[in-house]
Amino acid sequence: MNQLLFNIQLLFCLFSFRRKNMRYPNLKRVLIVIFVLPVFLIFLINHRIFLVLDYVFFPRFLRLKILTPTFIVAAPRSGTTFLFHSLAKKTDAFTTMKLWEMILAPSITQKYILILLRKVDKKIGSPLTSLILFIEKLAIGRFSEIHLVGLKYPEEDEVAMIWNLNTLYLSFFYPDSDFFKKFYFFDESMEANYRDRIMKSYRKLVQRHNYVFNRTSSRLYLSKNPLMMNKIESLKNTFPDAHIININRCPGRTIPSTIELNAQIYRFFTSIKMTKNVEQKLFELILVWYKMADSSLEAHFPKRTLKIDFNDLVKTPNVVMKKLSEFFNFNLYEEDLFDDSVRKSHISTNNYSPLSNSELESVLNELPFLKEYCH
Repeated sequence: MNQLLFNIQLLFCLFSFRRKNMRYPNLKRVLIVIFVLPVFLIFLINHRIFLVLDYVFFPRFLRLKILTPTFIVAAPRSGTTFLFHSLAKKTDAFTTMKLWEMILAPSITQKYILILLRKVDKKIGSPLTSLILFIEKLAIGRFSEIHLVGLKYPEEDEVAMIWNLNTLYLSFFYPDSDFFKKFYFFDESMEANYRDRIMKSYRKLVQRHNYVFNRTSSRLYLSKNPLMMNKIESLKNTFPDAHIININRCPGRTIPSTIELNAQIYRFFTSIKMTKNVEQKLFELILVWYKMADSSLEAHFPKRTLKIDFNDLVKTPNVVMKKLSEFFNFNLYEEDLFDDSVRKSHISTNNYSPLSNSELESVLNELPFLKEYCH
């Protein structure tokens, strides 16, 4: 009952108006409420039904073991998407969720339906695919120049949790609210039973993916989620044999870049600019996440974490490939992964100003473990 009340309250807040903040009833906010709310609710109800049907038609998915999954856990704007997409290209070694799965087909039944539709569509000249790509281009717009995104690309599987209404990504609808406060510091502030329920739901989504695309568990499940920075303990409890890749970049660049990225996302939902209060809250939140990730990785994955310097990833990828090969105990080659097409597609046009020397010094006083990456 508490969960039901929470979900009802959440849906009301997501699409409500409120004066004196970023939900002020401006034209863009009105249009989002009028058009997005019905679509969101249709998808939500539809997906919930199909997720339940999985227990009827494919109950064996619950028995699937997820062997040594790999999670790229690092602050946003640290090269995580670049490395994620590069590793995902090695399809004989890794499997990962793509955005179409998360948005259109979180259930096993839906995946099979869409795979069949894709085959039929391809035989008649791909009109449905063309229509979907057209809609995708309109929806994403120039945002892909900042963060490479699209239905065909691997994406943060946290996105699929929106259909459980249990993800911090829903806060983009109203960033000036404290409604998701317990999600900000997941391992520390979330009630234990609620935290476990959320992680079990996430695990089942991974099992559903593997049931369709990796039933023999011959490949490693690969995930990239900056939001995992605040739930590493929960990750350990859910996937005790997981591997963690932690990329570190100077916070003088990651923090302002993340704030600007979020501002771009907020602009999709409202024409009201990000307030100084929201910006400061995000700044402080990133600092806390850095601290949580650093201490939790040491406490829960001391021998299963590979730390990578962002500068090495950009300037000497051969060094990174060698470390990754040793980490996974199979060969990875720079020419197979970090080719020119991958590099060019991950050049961001995100415009931001790095922290000043004094601001960076203040940040590094709080995050001394990142000093070695600021050179």
